[in-house]
Amino acid sequence: SWVSTRDWRTSLAPRDVNLYDLAHYMLKPITVPYGVSADVTGTFRVGDVVEQSSSNAKGKVVAITKEDPSHEPPTATVTLAVQAGKFEAGTPIKERSGTFGEMLEVRCGNEFAHCGYVELLTNEAQKPMFFASHW
Repeated sequence: SWVSTRDWRTSLAPRDVNLYDLAHYMLKPITVPYGVSADVTGTFRVGDVVEQSSSNAKGKVVAITKEDPSHEPPTATVTLAVQAGKFEAGTPIKERSGTFGEMLEVRCGNEFAHCGYVELLTNEAQKPMFFASHW
């Protein structure tokens, strides 16, 4: 169930969803259709649901491509199917059963497979109508 991105506690009914909520739960995950690849500390298994409280991101471990159990703490490279939000490097992560680790680095799962929202709507080139800057 979705909760408000304003306080991360209030349950949302469909009529209460705003653009920030929609972006967190729907738009961000679909712009990385092949997931993200992440170097993590800790021991995780395929199928684990990983959460990051600093960004409220959530994803499911779908593959583990490299493990180094001799490293202290153990490290691995995992592929996460993003279910909500955007994972950030350098911050703690946890699995629902209580396993803790740290997200060391995050990369798009496939360099050519991430896309912007407009690319999900059409395959045709779009001429920009305006430019907005945050500065």
